[in-house]
Amino acid sequence: MFPHLDQDALSLQIFQGIAESSPWPILVCDASGRICYGNAPAWRLLNHTPKRNEEACVQAYFDSANQDLILNSFEELICPAQEAVSSMTIDCHLPSAGTTSLPVRLTLRKLLQEEPAQIALFFDLKQNDLSLLQQQALMQSLLDHTGAVVYVKDCLGTYLYVNHLFEELFGLKNRKIVGLTDFDVFSHELAEKFRNNDQKIIESKTTHQYHEVAPHADGLHSYISIKFPIFDHEGHVMGVGGISTDISEQKHNRKEMEAAQTVQRLLYPRLAPHISGYDIAGAVQPAETVSGDYYDYIEVGPQRVVIAVGDVSGHGLGPALEMVETRSYLRAILRTEIRLDLVMECLNEFLCRDLRECAFVSLFLAEFDFLQNSFSYVAAGHPGELIRQDGTCEHLSSTGLILGIDDQASYSRSPVIPLNPGDLVVLSTDGISETLDSTGEVFGRSGIHDFVRAHAGSSCSELVHSLLETCKARTEPRPLADDMTVVCIRRAAQ
Repeated sequence: MFPHLDQDALSLQIFQGIAESSPWPILVCDASGRICYGNAPAWRLLNHTPKRNEEACVQAYFDSANQDLILNSFEELICPAQEAVSSMTIDCHLPSAGTTSLPVRLTLRKLLQEEPAQIALFFDLKQNDLSLLQQQALMQSLLDHTGAVVYVKDCLGTYLYVNHLFEELFGLKNRKIVGLTDFDVFSHELAEKFRNNDQKIIESKTTHQYHEVAPHADGLHSYISIKFPIFDHEGHVMGVGGISTDISEQKHNRKEMEAAQTVQRLLYPRLAPHISGYDIAGAVQPAETVSGDYYDYIEVGPQRVVIAVGDVSGHGLGPALEMVETRSYLRAILRTEIRLDLVMECLNEFLCRDLRECAFVSLFLAEFDFLQNSFSYVAAGHPGELIRQDGTCEHLSSTGLILGIDDQASYSRSPVIPLNPGDLVVLSTDGISETLDSTGEVFGRSGIHDFVRAHAGSSCSELVHSLLETCKARTEPRPLADDMTVVCIRRAAQ
């Protein structure tokens, strides 16, 4: 690797001539480390352009931990007691622009025996080159197997590199696209947009995110592109890098979810029943775009209304579809069956056949007779609360198993419960009672009771929306963990 040096005939001038033609970085220093000569590869490695008559010490270019090692090696080479030592090898690190330093192996050779002593430093980058090749191979593998399109262009927009996914999507091999521009690959209109975005990166020297569209065999695809400047060792922008992720499927899914949300909103009651002497209100707060919670008002006779509040396990599109199914079955059954216990048993049989594996539905069905100022209910794993005018609370316990688990399950109907002036029935899903605050405290039934007492003068509509907002605020900044639904029925105070 290094030129052969005949110590007996060597002069500094001859050595410099040899070093000038060497591709390896070489320095010549005196005993103190002052650089007497350096060839071009050495100065490039040190990222320094020497000036005329400039005095520089070699140790200053190395990590502080290596500086004493270099000087001690110099002393060992020129020490009279160590005349037999004419060369040695040490491992050092050069600072680099990144967070890690550059490892190099130095071979030190004594050039002149007489004073002043001269020492040649040969930089061995072979190990570093191997490491660099390994890193490049690793990086190439990562880029080729990422789910994003990756590319690098110079400041003129010429492609310098694209990864395998780019080649696959646009039908161009890396060797064919290198040297081309967007105007050679895409339509003029698209190429202009890409070029304008790239130019903004070059001018601002900052990273930006863009929504870009690119053609594929199956039509246009939408991309989120992260574009960033690439700098040279002097800090000048030398190109633009891009990482573009195809979001076409996500956009399509989002539109589908928005369509499902629109349909679901139409299925929720638009207006509460208008019953003289009563105030009724309900609302849903989905955890996602669509909800697995359900509430409904179903008229079954003069001044008789069945009010339903249900909760399908989970949240999202699957539970939302099962909520729609539950609503449809319940409304159909109530057209021919008036006993709530039999209604619940029939509904359970249907859901046992149709629900996803491990899915279930909790449901509270209450039939209100507003002429008699009373109600009775059947509850499938779903309790409710009755808060009397004096503030006392009566828990409306479940009367049977949750739906969708056992197709032979039976359900019992509660006794008739009178509604006195000022009494309030609160039906909610567990998204309300199980709401956690930042300390992990559960809102619970007691939280519902306390909230109702504190808002005794509010209308049912105000009460419902205030309760939803309060529970939502308890979870912030975390997203909602579950859908939340509340329905309130209050008899007017006399």
